[in-house]
Amino acid sequence: MAGTAMARQVATLAEISALNAAVDAAALALTPFRSWWRHQLSLGGLLAKQPPSRAILLFDPAPGELDLIEAIPVSRIGPDRTPVLPNATERIRLDPGLDTLAMRAWSACGHDTALPDPQGPEHDDAFGWFAALASALETGRPLAPGAAARPNLPATEAAEAVLVEIESEPDATALIGVQYAHERRAHLVLTPAPVTAAISNALSTMSGRSGDKLFAAVREWWRSLTESPDIAGPLQAIEDAVNDAVPDAVVTAIGERDLTVFTQAVPYSFVRKCGADWTGKTIGHVAGDPTLIVLTELLDTPAADVIGFTLLFDTGEFKTNETADVLRVLNDRPAIVLLLSDAAAAALNLIPLGELLPIEFIHFNTHGKQQEIVLADGELPAWKLYRNALPSRPFIFNNSCLSWVGVCREFMRTGARGYIGTLWPVDAEQAARLARSVIERTVQHGWSIARAIRQTGVDRHTDRAYIFAGTASAHLATLSDNRSRREALAKGIRQVLNALLRSLERGSGGPPGIFIRPMQELLWTVAGQLIGVLDQRWPAPDADRLDIEADRLSVLAREAEDRHDHVPARAAEVAAAQALLDRAGLSDAARTRHRGLIHYAGARIALAERRIQDALDLLADDESTAALNLRSDALRAAGNMEEAFATAERALANVPAGDRRQRLLALGRVGQLARINQDKERALDIAREGFALATELDDVKERAAFKGDETRALLVLHRAPEAVAAARQYRDLARHAFGDLEDLSAAGALVQALTMAGETQEADQVARQALDHARAMNQPVRVAQFLLDRARICAVEDRLHDAIALGFQSAAAFADCRAMDGTRQALGLTTEFLNQAHRDQLPGWPDLFRLAVRSQRALLPKVSPDLQSAIATQTASQLAKLTAAGKGP
Repeated sequence: MAGTAMARQVATLAEISALNAAVDAAALALTPFRSWWRHQLSLGGLLAKQPPSRAILLFDPAPGELDLIEAIPVSRIGPDRTPVLPNATERIRLDPGLDTLAMRAWSACGHDTALPDPQGPEHDDAFGWFAALASALETGRPLAPGAAARPNLPATEAAEAVLVEIESEPDATALIGVQYAHERRAHLVLTPAPVTAAISNALSTMSGRSGDKLFAAVREWWRSLTESPDIAGPLQAIEDAVNDAVPDAVVTAIGERDLTVFTQAVPYSFVRKCGADWTGKTIGHVAGDPTLIVLTELLDTPAADVIGFTLLFDTGEFKTNETADVLRVLNDRPAIVLLLSDAAAAALNLIPLGELLPIEFIHFNTHGKQQEIVLADGELPAWKLYRNALPSRPFIFNNSCLSWVGVCREFMRTGARGYIGTLWPVDAEQAARLARSVIERTVQHGWSIARAIRQTGVDRHTDRAYIFAGTASAHLATLSDNRSRREALAKGIRQVLNALLRSLERGSGGPPGIFIRPMQELLWTVAGQLIGVLDQRWPAPDADRLDIEADRLSVLAREAEDRHDHVPARAAEVAAAQALLDRAGLSDAARTRHRGLIHYAGARIALAERRIQDALDLLADDESTAALNLRSDALRAAGNMEEAFATAERALANVPAGDRRQRLLALGRVGQLARINQDKERALDIAREGFALATELDDVKERAAFKGDETRALLVLHRAPEAVAAARQYRDLARHAFGDLEDLSAAGALVQALTMAGETQEADQVARQALDHARAMNQPVRVAQFLLDRARICAVEDRLHDAIALGFQSAAAFADCRAMDGTRQALGLTTEFLNQAHRDQLPGWPDLFRLAVRSQRALLPKVSPDLQSAIATQTASQLAKLTAAGKGP
């Protein structure tokens, strides 16, 4: 078959590796943009929770300029944009000179009083402006150039100090340190940013010893360097470099206070000078992304009615008690802990669970390097973390080696509230002890995280390796749910089941499934265990318990729809849910609602298992839109197309006014059944209504689907010019919404429309291009279809020799991939061409008949018995015609 060799070529491992490397290199080049994009996305999420009433802009943004767009291929970019500023926020643009900016800003912020005497800097440099801002915030005066400077504010008695390093040419985001100190009523200390080369060199010497947690002989050697009374060796070098970088005046000004420091590269826990020893001091390092750290602290209060979840990743590399100890302590909280071990401890699971569940804490017990974390499915480099989203703003404890350097910043940009990492390789046993101590302190005693990581009782080199990105006051949330423990547990179970359901809806096929399926099994197991606890403590079923049962059945229904297998246990689960409903003390309305949920999920399971009558029986009394749609599907599966069509129309009529999304889905089902029932005009009307509604909803995928339906309806109605116009638009939308595979479908529709319209030259050009693409994409059925399309084009152009040759190529291609309907169609069309050639006594028709005989005989071993019989009959007829004409076989 032409093209088969190309279609079946298999890339070598070396070629695949080279391609992956090229893709990674291209993605790595986009890291700065993607990191910025994730920062802006997280910032927009925070502002959406507590929208500012107005925003003052010192420039004139173009429409959409303040909205975000992800770095994806141009062909996949849709119309959706994510606003950084909430749409309801009033935008006020100011473009005055600096001399009038203070007055204009004062008025724009809603003040109706006269402008007070402004606060100015003592020195017109970056340091002076930071100090002036602090004074202006404290006194309530505006900040303006040329204003008289006021004396520095006196040292406060605050328990917390905020230290801000100021670069000679600072980024404006550094001002947030001053604002944070004001909000916290903390003592503000300003210092020029220190030179950090010596610190970096000392840390490099310490961290360059190994890339993994240490064991055996290496451990003893390391201790010989770091455990002497005067902290000899590289640890002392770090302390000396930090002491040289931090001015004495700063140490004195901060004193005994807890410290939140806005820094780039200084680990302030190494300060030991001027009579101060900060090795045990509570220090939060606001590093990596100060804007997100501060706004998360100030704006994002964990919801009181959400039960927390903890993810504990353990790849099984270390034979310590770390995971068991951490799990034991975390289980004392009114939260749900998910232990992802071995294959389940994969990056592929970090992404969906972080998005699907309200995660409050993530703990990693694994290997690490300076710019990556090692999980079950391989190394997760820092630059790939942009793919993660952590909307619930969890704390992260990355208890792997060298986990501070590159991974921290990107985790903060994905939404982390705070981050514990290590500055150098650590001993596995000591790291396990430290983890247990930190978790006990934060969970059982309510310590701040910055306090909990200091002086943990492990050896000094391990203890001092840990550093916290976040504020000094950051704590794990206190989970004091105002509802009953029963309600909290029930809600947590439903969150687990809904996360599992959404994971199943995203799919778990292909190689990634070996990592995703263990996570899904874990969620199912955890849900079952929690349900057991719920039933043991509160055995009487109520509405919450029945909602849980409906969620469980929805998960089973999705599983059945994915697998298309028959598992008797699913039907037993439906019966058990019904029995639970019978025991529940509910109102009539509540009982009816839950019966509908159970029957609907049960019908989905029955339909997926091809128990069609069971599905119809369960839906018999339900006239809801969802139930009517499902009944229509069951009737269609039973072959009752007319009743399926009528039921789908009833479902469409039942859609509540204003529910445009549900109407869109119902229109798609009615359109399909209209085509099947040959109601051509209705199919066209539905397609056009669906396209208009999808346009209103700005749904690119549904627009493409309905435009495809419109194209096919016009083809059936033989309205060629309209079909060509619709097909062109369909192809543009298909590329945009779905990519290359759907583009092949759209190309096929365009070829048919152009052929019908007599525009055969363009039709053949599109068909050739699509044929090449189908071969390159290894889509053999599409290859066969485009060969058949080209055969039709040749027939329209009266090139029957080419049409017949292409027709047999198409039949062979369909047969090779066991597509018997396509083979039958191709043979039928080719037979028509042969008969036309014989009727018209086309020159060379006997050669075409001989080609047919050879091609058909070659097909016999590849086709089904019924087709073998039809081919044999047709071959005999062709041989008879050749004999009658004296042409011989």
